[in-house]
Amino acid sequence: MDVQTRRMLWDYAKKLNRESGTTILLTTHYVEEADYLCDRIAILEQGKILVTDTPEGFKSSLGDSLLSVKLSQGGGELAGLLRGLNWVKEVNQRDGWLELRISSEGTKVPEIVRLSREHGFAISSIKQHKPSLEDAFLHYVGRKLEDKNHE
Repeated sequence: MDVQTRRMLWDYAKKLNRESGTTILLTTHYVEEADYLCDRIAILEQGKILVTDTPEGFKSSLGDSLLSVKLSQGGGELAGLLRGLNWVKEVNQRDGWLELRISSEGTKVPEIVRLSREHGFAISSIKQHKPSLEDAFLHYVGRKLEDKNHE
């Protein structure tokens, strides 16, 4: 479907909900659609509700920011050092990247660069972004899917 028609249908559904108080149950695999249309979202896994929240609640549950750090080599020791910082909520290693959930406002990139240099790690790339609904979905369901693929 073209973008204009899709947006027109989305806006109509929101208007119907707002003006008539009609609850609309939407099932979708499109995160952008759920984020735009829904006041509440339930993430289901194997037919069971895993977690429910508002789109903003899901996003903010990951922290204020997500930071990905690509190291030239290694990273296990740096991951441990980063876990010890009070503004780091979680650190995961995935495909050569350290993925950090950060709990405080502002960029912490300079501190990560300093810590990396002090311990002999070379950073090849850093990415930072606000958590999205897709990030939240992957946080709640993604690891379980990965675990099943390794069985």
